[in-house]
Amino acid sequence: IIDYHISQKSIPQSEWQAHQWNEGLTKKKLQLMYPGKNVTILFEYRGVVEAALDKFPLSKIVQEKTDQQPAVIEVEAYDTGAMMWLLSQKDMVTVLEPEWFQEQMITTLQKMLSNYQ
Repeated sequence: IIDYHISQKSIPQSEWQAHQWNEGLTKKKLQLMYPGKNVTILFEYRGVVEAALDKFPLSKIVQEKTDQQPAVIEVEAYDTGAMMWLLSQKDMVTVLEPEWFQEQMITTLQKMLSNYQ
């Protein structure tokens, strides 16, 4: 910086607030360093529920896990990173919603299976 001056013009608060970026919220969604489309995912989970809640800070338990039923968890995340984590959980995960994300999971699993045929 070689020179500066203080402007007499003020920017209305509504104008600069509209352009602010919430870094904390973004970090909570970008837990796996893979961006993508923001999505709310509902899935059944048969693993350690706390592990899923730790991985997805923007999550909530919709249905508690019992001996007979898996937990149902709702998360808000970016689709690419979420899919990678969900796939890493093997057969402990069943995506329920949204349907387009469930179809992407099925397509990915079919492609993975074709690697072994």
